Amino acid sequence: MPLITSRRNLFKLTAGGAALSTLQASQVFAQTAASSSEKTEAPRWRRSMVGDTKFTFISDGIGQYDLHPTFGKDQTVEATRAVAAANFLPTDKVTMNLNIPIVEIGTETVMFDTGIGEFGHQNGRGLLVNELEGAGYSVNDITVVALSHMHLDHIGGLILKGRPVFPNARYLVGKVEYDYWTSDAAKSGPRPETVEFVAKYVTPLLDRITFIEGGQEVLRGVRAVDTFGHSPGHLIYEVDTSVGPVAITADILLHHVFAFKKPDWTNVYDGNPVQAAETRRRLLADMADRRMPFLAYHVPLPGLGFVERDGDAYRYVPASYQFG
Repeated sequence: MPLITSRRNLFKLTAGGAALSTLQASQVFAQTAASSSEKTEAPRWRRSMVGDTKFTFISDGIGQYDLHPTFGKDQTVEATRAVAAANFLPTDKVTMNLNIPIVEIGTETVMFDTGIGEFGHQNGRGLLVNELEGAGYSVNDITVVALSHMHLDHIGGLILKGRPVFPNARYLVGKVEYDYWTSDAAKSGPRPETVEFVAKYVTPLLDRITFIEGGQEVLRGVRAVDTFGHSPGHLIYEVDTSVGPVAITADILLHHVFAFKKPDWTNVYDGNPVQAAETRRRLLADMADRRMPFLAYHVPLPGLGFVERDGDAYRYVPASYQFG
């Protein structure tokens, strides 16, 4: 008997006198579902229209780490696990996505950061280039790459095998951030590997780099904002749309629970934890008061949402039907 692939066909067959038993019907549906799941994988990209502006979000991959001390480094293991449990999360591991936004702004196709690149291939990450085609882009379409900071999972996708990945792009790079990671202080500091990564992935592009600072309109309708602490010169961007600005927050908000529920807690990635916590609180309050949508890099794909006040803390509200 041929496989019945929909409930509609099943009902037609039943109405015609060849009724299936409950057991037979459940077997048909199970076979169909199994067949579909074997052939279909959810795309690693999403798209939203925010007003008149097209935003595409591409996952560069997912990493999993020990919950503590990744978050709650300055807290007990028990306190960190309690927050995770209260929010229906595993209490041993933390999963973090890496969402790369592409925004079409006038004649420009702008990518904000580039993922981990070749360094992540052995661990199932560095997926950005492979996912571009499915999202309707090629590496040749990107005309501007705007960097938030110099950590590897944001700059590693700039160069592959010694050649620029985005041959038609120019680059916007924070001057404070670049100056620090090319300084003697950084070379003798606690993260010498980042110095090496900057030399490998950013410095070779100097002839196509424009150095920027917070407070500048770096493209028409795009402003850079100083958000220091996670790294010495960390920037976020505000992108104007017909319905108001959208913030691209990079790594100042590292997790959809801990960064919001416990903004003062330390994580292992913040270079200056005190400054990062102050910046995080200031940004969360500002976005909550302005009801401004934002994109966060390390939250579940697509990472587009809002901030809501929750007592002395905040809550991440994923976007649902607000945008097209």
